[in-house]
Amino acid sequence: MILPEGATEHDKEYYNVTLYKQLVDFRRCNEFDFSIESTLERFKLHTQRTLERDKLHLSKDLVTYLIHNSAFHFRLGVGIGDSMDSARYSAEVALHEAVKFGKNDGFLVEDGEDPILTGPLSSPTTLSYSYSNYRVQSYSQQSGIDERNLLRIMGIFEMDPDSVITSSNLSSWLNITVRSCNRILSQLLDSGLIEEIDSAKKEGRGRPVRQYRFCTENCQKTFY
Repeated sequence: MILPEGATEHDKEYYNVTLYKQLVDFRRCNEFDFSIESTLERFKLHTQRTLERDKLHLSKDLVTYLIHNSAFHFRLGVGIGDSMDSARYSAEVALHEAVKFGKNDGFLVEDGEDPILTGPLSSPTTLSYSYSNYRVQSYSQQSGIDERNLLRIMGIFEMDPDSVITSSNLSSWLNITVRSCNRILSQLLDSGLIEEIDSAKKEGRGRPVRQYRFCTENCQKTFY
C-alpha cells in the first residue's frame, strides 16, 4: 500500500482497515482460502492452494478487484514456490518489479531454476519474461533501451511473434509515454529487429497509426 504524502496516523489506520476489509471481501466473494497478515503498510497473504488453474487466474482477479475498489495506490507481488520461504522470496522479486512498473498493478513469479516474471497482471494479454536472458542485457547496454522494457518487448515476441505493435499498445505494456515508445521502436527498426507494415487508417483527421511487426529471424539471432 502506498500512502499519500503527509498522511497522518489516523489516515494510516483508516487506509489499513479499509484495505484489510477489501481483502476479506475478495476472499469471501471468491471462496479463496488465504490468511491475511498486516505489517506496517504491507499486507502478506498466505495460501497453500495448489490447483494449477488458480495460479494466474486468481492473481489477476485480485489485481482487477483492487484497481476497481481501492481509493489509494498499491503494488502487488505474487510468489509461488515449493516452500513458504521460496514463495516469499519470489513474492519480493515480483513486488520489486511491480514497484518499478510504477502504477496500480501486480506481477507474479514462480520459483524455479529460471524464475519467470509474469505481468502486468491487469493486462488482458499477460507477458512472461526472464532476467536470465543475458543477450537482452547486452543489447540493452549497447542500445540504451531499458532492460525491463526490452525484456517485456521480447515477452511480446515470445507470446506471439506475429504481434502487431504500435507506440500506443506498447505504452500500455511498458507503462511509459508514447514518445518514449516511438524512440524505442525507431531503434529496433534501425537494428532490423522490427519492420514497418501498412499503417492503420485513423478515423477523422490525423496521421495514420504506424504499425510494426517483429523480424523473427533477426530477433532469434540477437536474443536467443
